[in-house]
Amino acid sequence: AVPLEAPLLMYWQLYFSLSFTVAGIAYIISIAIRDISNVIITGVIFAVILSLFEGFVGKIGDQAQWCYSHWAGRAASNIELIEGYNVNTTIPEYCSADARYGSEVNCFRDDDQQLISFYDLIVPEPHRSPDLMQDFAILLIIGFLVRIIAFTFLHLWDRGNRK
Repeated sequence: AVPLEAPLLMYWQLYFSLSFTVAGIAYIISIAIRDISNVIITGVIFAVILSLFEGFVGKIGDQAQWCYSHWAGRAASNIELIEGYNVNTTIPEYCSADARYGSEVNCFRDDDQQLISFYDLIVPEPHRSPDLMQDFAILLIIGFLVRIIAFTFLHLWDRGNRK
């Protein structure tokens, strides 16, 4: 097992945000599919498919701002690498002074020869420019949206059962 390096409270915040969102998605699936065994299988398949949009699979996750796994992956990499291992997210000032500086003096460049931080070098492109509070906020917004959708489905589909 790999030890977690960041403060435990940050992992709990990620767990709460992620479980809030996933539970909302589970509500939608359980309302749409009434048989419990099919709900579980559908939920697992749904989670596996959405994990492709997280960012580590090239071109699939590049524009996946709508997907909860994208924001959860950004938050997880931010927590573990920045808070846990203290990976540098800044570009040293001396790097912009001379274009000849390279990785031997912590001056890193992307494919377009633009200066990037060490963090941006080691994470997938959709995870660059970390902002943990934004990632948590978007996870919670997605969670509220899917719960509103679930409530609407419940209201519409169970209308015939009410007297």
